[in-house]
Amino acid sequence: MIYPACKGSLKIGDYKMAVRNNLVTNLWQRVQQDSVAWGSLALWISGLVVLLVMLAMFSNA
Repeated sequence: MIYPACKGSLKIGDYKMAVRNNLVTNLWQRVQQDSVAWGSLALWISGLVVLLVMLAMFSNA
């Protein structure tokens, strides 16, 4: 209680830091969710391509 101005500025600084950390965390969670979605889509497409290639190889044999 000796430096009320410092205490107030620290609260504002902590609030800004918390908001920034929250935004970074939300952004990182979105990137992770998007990467999971894109990864599963890529896995499905690659599996389909492998299946079609195998089908084409065995149909010609």
